[in-house]
Amino acid sequence: MAFVWRRRSPEPQPVDWSPVHSRTLRLIVLPAIAVALLAACSSGPTPAASVGETDITEQQLAHDTKLFTFLAALNQQQCGGPPPQGETQETACGRFTLGNMIQGELVDRYATEHDITVKASEVDDIVANLDEQLTAEAVDAELAKQGLTRADLEELANQVLLFQAVQTAVAEEELGDEQLRQIYDEQI
Repeated sequence: MAFVWRRRSPEPQPVDWSPVHSRTLRLIVLPAIAVALLAACSSGPTPAASVGETDITEQQLAHDTKLFTFLAALNQQQCGGPPPQGETQETACGRFTLGNMIQGELVDRYATEHDITVKASEVDDIVANLDEQLTAEAVDAELAKQGLTRADLEELANQVLLFQAVQTAVAEEELGDEQLRQIYDEQI
């Protein structure tokens, strides 16, 4: 049996703080404590996604999931389509919604950079068209099922119209008017 000699570590000595002025200590320690506390408090929930410096929160995702569920119900379809095997309908809808929200952030940026906007009258027209096709009562009833309002519907209509406007602008930028006219004529 081997004997191992261990050296005893010296007893810990207290720190001599006498050369440090209490004001200096407070100026160093208090901000350090404040930073540590703020860092611990500010670590809020992780966003559902980030697009550049913009976070998409779980709350925004939940709200927009209701909007896409509303749209799917109007079309008598499942939000996000049929779920893949092993996935719930709720998960498929959430994934579909998040993808659309990410795309929406990119559309908003492009629209801002290129001064693309949607007129309020266009939003009113699309909502009126929906009311005409389904009746305003049916639209309101479906909105209520999801806990949504007419303002939510108008915002959704604005997003759809803005997406279409950006899509047209990108196509014109990439192809030019002449090529677009040719493609249009070929499709007719």
